[in-house]
Amino acid sequence: MNRYLKFGIPVAAILATCVWLGVSSTKQSAEYFVKIPELKQMDAKARSRHLQVDGHVKEGSIVSMGQTTSFVLVEKEGPDPGEQLKVVYTGSDLPDTFKDHAEAVASGQMGADGVFRANKLQAKCASKYEAAPPKLSASTNKT
Repeated sequence: MNRYLKFGIPVAAILATCVWLGVSSTKQSAEYFVKIPELKQMDAKARSRHLQVDGHVKEGSIVSMGQTTSFVLVEKEGPDPGEQLKVVYTGSDLPDTFKDHAEAVASGQMGADGVFRANKLQAKCASKYEAAPPKLSASTNKT
């Protein structure tokens, strides 16, 4: 019995430490995915959490100055865009597909002033991909 305690206690301590480190690091880096209307309803909760917010870039709203880019996300495209959110992104790596009308996901935190401060930005490709027509093989062209 003494032999098992001699090795069991240190092994249990090491496993407990690994579990604690894993759980605490996950809580710090967790990001909640929300839509613009949900974000506006969160109020003070939004300022204490890391969030990802999704929307479409409003036409003519992109303004870049150095490493800071500000723009407006709208809930949906069309004549009734729904809720709007001003976003300020700080970083030098804007995606190539980030432009007016593109669907974008901003990661960051909501400020007390109602402006979303993003430290990561992703833009989805606005183009639609279609399957290429099947190629005819040489054996089907015989007459």
